[in-house]
Amino acid sequence: MTAVAASNYFAMGMLAINGLLLLLLLPLAFCCCLRKRMTSERSRERFETLFEGTKHEEPDSVRTALTVSLLYFSRRMGFCISLVFMDTFFWGQIAMQFFFSSATIIFLLWFRPLDSSLALKVEIMNEVTNLLLQYMLLCFTDFVPEAETREQVGAA
Repeated sequence: MTAVAASNYFAMGMLAINGLLLLLLLPLAFCCCLRKRMTSERSRERFETLFEGTKHEEPDSVRTALTVSLLYFSRRMGFCISLVFMDTFFWGQIAMQFFFSSATIIFLLWFRPLDSSLALKVEIMNEVTNLLLQYMLLCFTDFVPEAETREQVGAA
């Protein structure tokens, strides 16, 4: 790769990082500003989609309800970042997904932000399923050195 191509690649990477950071900071700023304004019924009706399916009736639970949306957004943004900037570093990609799955499970069990017990159980089951699939994904990488073992795991 030439010096010009390398600098262009670096510049595009920095532009993408700054754009992603801006996209991540905008919801954070929005959440901070919105938390103060959520006292009126009109504001709650206006931003109802952010709070759908969460406990947000009490003033203290608004931050937790906003964190649910922010956590889902951060997870998807982290996935995009790992795909773009860690395209050859599989272990970094899978570690980031392990982190977000574990953090989501911990958050859901600690705060219980969802309206119904069934919705909470379904979300936790989804996250546990994600973790199990990620662990199974490790069996198809160089983590398992023998190809025959990988084939047996795939057949099971």
